[in-house]
Amino acid sequence: MPNILDDIVAAKRRELARRQAREPLAAIQQRAAAQPATLNFTAALRSNAADHRRNPVRLIAEVKKASPSR
Repeated sequence: MPNILDDIVAAKRRELARRQAREPLAAIQQRAAAQPATLNFTAALRSNAADHRRNPVRLIAEVKKASPSR
C-alpha cells in the first residue's frame, strides 16, 4: 500500500514530464539568459552617506494577495 509521500512524488514526476514536453530546459535557460541584469540589492541598501541624509528611510517590503495562514 503506497503512502501519501509516494503519491505526491509520482504526481510531481508526471507533472515534470508534462512540463518538460511542453517546454524543454534549453528554452527556459535561453529565456532566463535574455533577461535584464539584476539590481545590486546590497549596494542599494548601502547607498552613500549623503544620500542617506536626504532620505534615511530604507524599506524592504513584500506585498501578498492574502495571508499564507488563511
